[in-house]
Amino acid sequence: MVVDDNVDQSRALSIILRRRGYEVQFLDNGKQAIEFVSTHPVDLILLDVMMPDMTGLEVLRTLRSNRGLNAVRVCMYSAVDDPRWRDEARRLGAQGYLIKGRLDLDVLLGQIEDCLATPA
Repeated sequence: MVVDDNVDQSRALSIILRRRGYEVQFLDNGKQAIEFVSTHPVDLILLDVMMPDMTGLEVLRTLRSNRGLNAVRVCMYSAVDDPRWRDEARRLGAQGYLIKGRLDLDVLLGQIEDCLATPA
């Protein structure tokens, strides 16, 4: 699942991942993501850090505090490389932290595979 308030970026990423054989759901806010994973199993959430209403770190914190959702793999996905956010994401149990503008397709797909291989 891709959760990002930038709908165009989410759609583009979803198309790339679908072409690589992944099933992809994309949502544009954290509240929808929490509701969705409450009723639908997902293997991985690519979660944008900076979103209005509820940040990605707040979503991650909510997932980790919910006994039924705390095993969902989460890879943070941000345009900003802020060490504080990266450290907080790791502390909360994120499997990865990707920087949007710095990854080529092979690196992105490799990091997604790494996140999928990491236990939640």
